[in-house]
Amino acid sequence: AALVIGALAGLQLPRLPPWWCASLLLAGSACVWACASGWRRIAAAGVLGAALCVLHATHALSIQLPPVMERGDFLVQGRVVGLPLHEPQRSAFEFRVESDGAIPEALRGRLLRLSWYDDRREGPDARRDAIEAGSEWRFTVRLRAPRGLRNPGWFDGERRAMAQRVTAVGYIRTAEPLERVAGGRGIDRWREQAATRIDAVVERGSARFVRALAIGDTRGLDDLDWEALRATGLTHLVAISGFHVGMVGGFFALVATGVWWCLPWLGRWLPRPQAAAIVALLASTVYAAVA
Repeated sequence: AALVIGALAGLQLPRLPPWWCASLLLAGSACVWACASGWRRIAAAGVLGAALCVLHATHALSIQLPPVMERGDFLVQGRVVGLPLHEPQRSAFEFRVESDGAIPEALRGRLLRLSWYDDRREGPDARRDAIEAGSEWRFTVRLRAPRGLRNPGWFDGERRAMAQRVTAVGYIRTAEPLERVAGGRGIDRWREQAATRIDAVVERGSARFVRALAIGDTRGLDDLDWEALRATGLTHLVAISGFHVGMVGGFFALVATGVWWCLPWLGRWLPRPQAAAIVALLASTVYAAVA
């Protein structure tokens, strides 16, 4: 509790202290927490939480796009991460820039949130077929630091971008050359293909919910869907909670137990309880990565 209260106190600071000051507080409070007891240990936990919060905030601000690069055009190369969102006039996706020496230092290895808008040469079909999850691209983008409206009690886009470590937002300059370096691959590409197969075999009105429940793909859910899920208390099902992961792990633990029961000689190699635990852990890890 003291750790959380300290972190909340750190978020209320009007200005961040220097990183070296937070680092000294972190090291000192950790030593006091390990050696002291009673109220001193509680106070040290609070200082530790505040120092951790300040260091995270300092790092998140340090990787944002520098003001001198605002509204600039930059040639970048990297990979599409996550599942791209295709709309009638644009595609939105996250893009991880490669750590290449030819790319500006402020963008190397950073996460960008980009949009590809239609023009006279490209249409929605071209965007949908080209921007695959896990595909690699080289193109020119116009960037700015993440900014957003901060109306009281409403969604704070800038805070979310900071929490997700997004360096900049922008759009592809379609007037400049676009090169697709490699096709889609990896776990995100598999998720995208699974979502396409679900759309093909499930009734159109229900496919978006099946995608959300099975692989955590919530791209098809609109505001009315979320409102209905909240009203019926079902948002936890779509969120891929720990309950989902626990069910998958428990199911595969039962499968492993059945295999060991049918093949008793496996117990000489590995006892059945340990085998069930290992299989459950591996299955839960894979499912968490997929969803």
